[in-house]
Amino acid sequence: MTVTGLMLWFDNETMSLFGKLGWDVARTIHFYEAWLATLAICVWHFYFVIYNPDVYPMNPSWLTGYSNDPEHVEERVEEEETSEQSGSKTESQEGRQDNSGPRPDE
Repeated sequence: MTVTGLMLWFDNETMSLFGKLGWDVARTIHFYEAWLATLAICVWHFYFVIYNPDVYPMNPSWLTGYSNDPEHVEERVEEEETSEQSGSKTESQEGRQDNSGPRPDE
């Protein structure tokens, strides 16, 4: 993709080295490489969002906005712990009146 892209970008130099046929071949190869990359991204997206066995047939969180998935809850707890260590406040911390003592769930 990079080589054919550079050949198309520097078309005068490409045509002086390879002629019009070389430039046409580079354009054709670049076109089909772009289609291949686009289709690969679509296939990967469909797999990880729709056909992944962990979420198949559908994760309802995109409809409700809430997730009951235990992995998501663990990720959220880890995010809160790392933000607490870095010193930044999360939404749940901003609502607390006294941040000096231990949290009730600890």
